[in-house]
Amino acid sequence: MSEARAGYASLVLLAAVLLAGCHRHAPAVTPPASAARTVSPLPLSQADLGVSLLAEVANARFALSLGDVVAAGNDISAARAFAAQLPNRPSKLILPDPRGEGRALFDPAAAAAKHEPLTDFQAVVTLDSARTQLPDHVAQADSFLRALQSRVPQGLIPPDLPLLRVAAALDQARAAATEGRSSNLKTQLLCASALLKSYPGNAHRAGITALAADIDQTLANPRTLQTMSGYRVDSWAGQVAGWLGSDRWNAPRG
Repeated sequence: MSEARAGYASLVLLAAVLLAGCHRHAPAVTPPASAARTVSPLPLSQADLGVSLLAEVANARFALSLGDVVAAGNDISAARAFAAQLPNRPSKLILPDPRGEGRALFDPAAAAAKHEPLTDFQAVVTLDSARTQLPDHVAQADSFLRALQSRVPQGLIPPDLPLLRVAAALDQARAAATEGRSSNLKTQLLCASALLKSYPGNAHRAGITALAADIDQTLANPRTLQTMSGYRVDSWAGQVAGWLGSDRWNAPRG
C-alpha cells in the first residue's frame, strides 16, 4: 500500500514538472487583428497650447471685424495666457525662444516680414503689442494678430481648429452671459455660428448643423440674449467638447 502511494506521488510530481515546462516555453498568444480596437490619436489641439492660442487669435480678429473691442480684448487675453504656459508645455507650432539678452528689441512686424518662425516669447510680445492698441487703434491691433498667424506653418495646423475656435467662442460666451454682457455674448455666438456653418468636414455633420440652427435662433431674439444664462451655453459647449474628444475625429476616411 505504501509503495502504491509512493508511485502515485511520483506521478503527480512528474505531471507538475511537465506542466511548468509547458508554461515556461509556451509561445505568447497574439490576439487576431480584428480583435484589437483602433483608437485614433487625440487631436493635436487637445495636447498643444499653440493651437489653442491660434484659436483665440482668430476669434479676436473676428471680434475686431465686428467692432467689438471688448470681446477681442478678452480673446487676446486668453491667447496671452496660453502663450505664457508654452515654456513649460512646448508646442509643435510655436518654437521655444533660444535667446537670452536683447529680447526687448524684438519687432513683431519686422519678424513677420522676414517670415521667421514664431517663438513662445515672441508670441507673448506680439499679443501684448496687439492688446495695447485697443480700443483706439483697431487696425494696428489686427495687424499684429495677422502677423502672428502668418508665422505659423499652415501644414502644422490640425483640421479640428475650427471646432476648437467654436469651443473657445462658447467659453467666452458663457462668461459674457454670466456677467450680463449681451453685446459681447452676441459677438461670440456669431463667431461660433459662422464657424459651424462653414465647417468643411463630414464628421458630426447633423449635430453641427443642429447646433448652428439653435444658436441662430437665439441670436434672432434680442430678449433671449439679454436674459440668457451661462447654463445654456454650457450645454452647447458640452456638445463641441464631445466632438473634439471623439476617437473618430481624425480617423482616416476610406
